[in-house]
Amino acid sequence: MKQDLWKHAITTWRTTSTAARAQTRWSRIPRNVAESMGFEREPVQLTTLEHWHANPSRQATAGPQELLAGPKAIARQVLTLEQQIAQSRFDTRALDDQLVHDLHTAICAPVAPHLAGWRRVGVTVGSHIAPAWPLVPMLMRDYGRDLEARLAAQGLETTERLLETLAFAEGRLLSIHPFADYNGRVTRVFLRLLLRRLDLPPVRLAPGDDEREAYLAALTAADSGDRQRLMCIWSQRIANAANH
Repeated sequence: MKQDLWKHAITTWRTTSTAARAQTRWSRIPRNVAESMGFEREPVQLTTLEHWHANPSRQATAGPQELLAGPKAIARQVLTLEQQIAQSRFDTRALDDQLVHDLHTAICAPVAPHLAGWRRVGVTVGSHIAPAWPLVPMLMRDYGRDLEARLAAQGLETTERLLETLAFAEGRLLSIHPFADYNGRVTRVFLRLLLRRLDLPPVRLAPGDDEREAYLAALTAADSGDRQRLMCIWSQRIANAANH
């Protein structure tokens, strides 16, 4: 797993000044959102996201000529959430089912309010049949409790258990597939908050086209309880953080 590389990346990050870490997180936000939207095949230009990021007052009060719909509207909601995470808006919230629910509502309610809330339909993603929708609230409560227990036991230690916690946080949430849409985007926003809590670098969460097949295969394995491939992806993400 190239342990020395990912562990070294974390050590380097944590020994960087607080101000420098905050600046790095902040400057990465437009690219984070562009990569997330691109992975979902709904690309939004990076220059547009950079403009919104640099002009938050205009972002909050768009004029009639800037009314947005579709991917741009979703991208702006995701951008706003990433900004709020960087501004410590969620630092006191428990990393639980209610937070995931609220993040999803923030993403879709202004543009697709009918999709807000836990899904009430059956879903198949590729070969994965997501759990029956009546089970979603219970599964999400269990997910939050399980993640809380893992984080309490893990702390900030850089052991393989950290990679397993990250793989669980990502793989299990996507496996439950709690929403009718925007599961990938809300998962990446939630992971962004988790990375902040664990004082980990702002890694690239959305795979590129050349990484898509391996990533989806790792998620398929994780659906069956084998998170080893997803752990390897996390070790590589962290090791590569300085290059992004």
